[in-house]
Amino acid sequence: MSESIAYALGALLLYGVADFVYKRGAAAGALPHQFLMVQTWFFSSLALLYGKATGTLAFNAGALWGAAAGVLVVVGYYNFAWSLKHGSVSTNATIFRLSFAVTVALAVLLLGEPLSLPALKLPCPCPSWIASPACSVVFGVVFCPTHSPMRNGSVPHRFGSARRITSQAQTSAVAR
Repeated sequence: MSESIAYALGALLLYGVADFVYKRGAAAGALPHQFLMVQTWFFSSLALLYGKATGTLAFNAGALWGAAAGVLVVVGYYNFAWSLKHGSVSTNATIFRLSFAVTVALAVLLLGEPLSLPALKLPCPCPSWIASPACSVVFGVVFCPTHSPMRNGSVPHRFGSARRITSQAQTSAVAR
């Protein structure tokens, strides 16, 4: 696994725990602006201390991007914290974390980054002709529901969708 993927997975874990902490704060009665104020005190202090201790504290033109991101993050987190005051963390955190779609769209459209699964460079113990169809089936069945619940309340199996995705994936794997 590459170092960048390991860091991304660490961020995934820590942000997931942070969402839980946000909900606990909202349940304890913390107002969103108060919660963000205290969070910012700790974040700013730790960031300055880290920069000073490692000798990497620098104020230059590139650091202005950090200021812009900081404003966007504070406003975004304020909205998220407010949403948790009145909603469930399982729903609101899921919606909030879909922000990656905005990041991906901006990276592809403005930075010209490629949009492909091989760009992830994840280690896989299977040959590509097995892994590609398997991943397609998992993503297709789990993330691409094609049916709504039936009238009697049961949810039908999505085997039709899985078969189409498996067939397409096997065709693309053989074509490589």
